[in-house]
Amino acid sequence: MRRNSIPWWRFVAKNPNDSVLHLAGIRKSYGSGALESEILHGLDLHLQRGEFAALIGPSGSGKSTLLNLIGLLDRPSVGELRIDGEDTGRLDDTGL
Repeated sequence: MRRNSIPWWRFVAKNPNDSVLHLAGIRKSYGSGALESEILHGLDLHLQRGEFAALIGPSGSGKSTLLNLIGLLDRPSVGELRIDGEDTGRLDDTGL
């Protein structure tokens, strides 16, 4: 017995402006000067409503750093992070 007769793929947005998660040119560095270490190097990612994704990689590849950015626990050093169209770079601490 099917609960829904509409296929799941019909719910995936086709317009790139409908991205629920949009990362463009994301860079994240820790430290400063000679001790600066860049963890994320110009990452681009676009997920639309209804899409699923898995984040995999070896230890130290930046998975937790990326999740901290997406979860708004940290801010990117450079780049644009939009969640549901909202530019998170323009939000103050209260807005986050």
